[in-house]
Amino acid sequence: MKLIAKLILIIGFIVMVGPSFVLMLLAIMFLMALAGWDNKSDDQ
Repeated sequence: MKLIAKLILIIGFIVMVGPSFVLMLLAIMFLMALAGWDNKSDDQ
């Protein structure tokens, strides 16, 4: 039940804020992750 409630909250947040904002947020996280991997590869 708690998991379902969390999903409803997340879906509600996405609907309220807007899918475009969520996609932008995911893109930023993805770019940060890529930058982190690039730094790791440079160290080696």
